[in-house]
Amino acid sequence: VNFTVTNGRTGDAEHRSSISRLIRLPNAGLAVKRTCGDEPILGIFLLAAPGADPTTGDPIVTLTWNQAVDEGGGEQDVTRYVIWRRLQSEAEFGDPYFSIPPGNATYTYVDRAVAPGGSYVYALAAQDCTPSLSAPVTAGPVTVP
Repeated sequence: VNFTVTNGRTGDAEHRSSISRLIRLPNAGLAVKRTCGDEPILGIFLLAAPGADPTTGDPIVTLTWNQAVDEGGGEQDVTRYVIWRRLQSEAEFGDPYFSIPPGNATYTYVDRAVAPGGSYVYALAAQDCTPSLSAPVTAGPVTVP
């Protein structure tokens, strides 16, 4: 780092001093390499629990999971988690329902758009930067009280 400082005056009254210092950054250049080569590895379980919102009493389903294998290790290339939801009576999931960015050791998502008596199935996958999806894990059917 180089600095040149002055007393703020001009002409013969001005005095300048130069300072040069070397600042060592021992971790500089040691960034974790992120790759986008292989399909991300999820390697976790998805839990879905029905319940009621403690403040409103409205029905909810709470989804919880831990970070993917490829978020905390491996290729470290998880860019988001993708959630699907379908009624138990439906055969396929269709388009994703919601997505959550990475960065936590554990995750919780509260689905407030459920109907009393409805029976839901959820799926979760990790997505990387290619964007490939991991093999999904499912939870349910969960019947909302």
